[in-house]
Amino acid sequence: MRFPFANLQALPLGIELGAERVAVVVPRRQDGGLTVAESAVEVVPETPDSALDEALGEALRRALDSLRSSTRRCVLAAPWTEAVSRQFKLPPGMARREASRAAELEADVVAPWPSSERVVALDPIPGRKRELLLSIGRAATLERLVTIAKSARLEPVAIDTPACAWRRLAPHADALLDAGASRAALIVFAGPVPSFQLFAPRLVDERLAAQARLGLIEARRDADVDVHRLVVFATPERYDALAPLLAGEGYAVEPVRIGEFEAPPWSLAFALATWAAPSRSAA
Repeated sequence: MRFPFANLQALPLGIELGAERVAVVVPRRQDGGLTVAESAVEVVPETPDSALDEALGEALRRALDSLRSSTRRCVLAAPWTEAVSRQFKLPPGMARREASRAAELEADVVAPWPSSERVVALDPIPGRKRELLLSIGRAATLERLVTIAKSARLEPVAIDTPACAWRRLAPHADALLDAGASRAALIVFAGPVPSFQLFAPRLVDERLAAQARLGLIEARRDADVDVHRLVVFATPERYDALAPLLAGEGYAVEPVRIGEFEAPPWSLAFALATWAAPSRSAA
């Protein structure tokens, strides 16, 4: 969801604020797409929830201090469970104001938060004139993210969902397994808005692969998606363990690649940076 005051003449930073790491990417335009000009990653030590925001702010400031860029506009990611995205079809003749009211009514049905506790946004979907992306986020969580960013003197211009960001990074894939944190997620790229499934934290590799295979079978059954190409984001060691377990089911498995880099820890931050120019990247 984009903030109405956003000025995107300069490319915004991509910022990942996770309980395990903070990553920052400075993008630059190259050959009609985006590539990475600078990046920084700071590990967040295990921290009680009551002190997590302060720890994230400190890690973010350290990451920014290590970069040469003076850019302060940025794109953040909403936590997996704190935002809902849906395809919103615009009926012929419906004005934008009417669409906004209709989006609020749909949010009453699909979002788990009352209207006083949520933010609703409609954004265009590239290449689809009569379809919009309906995003619904928990207001308190989004405000918390903005506060952390502003504590580092950043100016958020948008808050994206991880699923949409990963889709821009791997447009050639049918699905992506994000196994880069303690809690993995499977994203299936069916239709204009990807779906995702979260797994229990800290699954061993064999159990995670089994859960991912089951999720792909369910996607084929429920969404009529036949997954052939599966991209995996994980450390090299974990990728080496997961790849044969998944490839054995007939999937073409490959790691996330960004230019010459293979599954760098700032991958999601770069995916967020492509929000401003999603048509083509260096991935």
